[in-house]
Amino acid sequence: MSHANPTRDLATVVERALDVLLVQLEKTRLGALKQPKPSRTKGAVARKSSTGIPRAIRREVFERDGEQCTYVAPEGRRCTARAFLELDHIQPRAQGGGDEVQNLRVRLPCA
Repeated sequence: MSHANPTRDLATVVERALDVLLVQLEKTRLGALKQPKPSRTKGAVARKSSTGIPRAIRREVFERDGEQCTYVAPEGRRCTARAFLELDHIQPRAQGGGDEVQNLRVRLPCA
């Protein structure tokens, strides 16, 4: 990094390291890509994350919900959590719910 940071400023090194870490975490959590691959043709198998929900759908739901828990308390206050989030099915799979964007929301496991 000496060419990019000739003064050897520690703050610059830490900032670059955090940028790389954030990109890596986004790839891990959302299956994010620099340029998302186009949807495959009908009948092809979509790439799925470890949860079984296709990565493109995960990205879309997290983006739609602002990467924040969507739980709203009875008094109308929305949960502010942005860590340890999971996708939740509005209508459970066991009751016929699917993995469509409309049937998914971002939640804390306990919300």
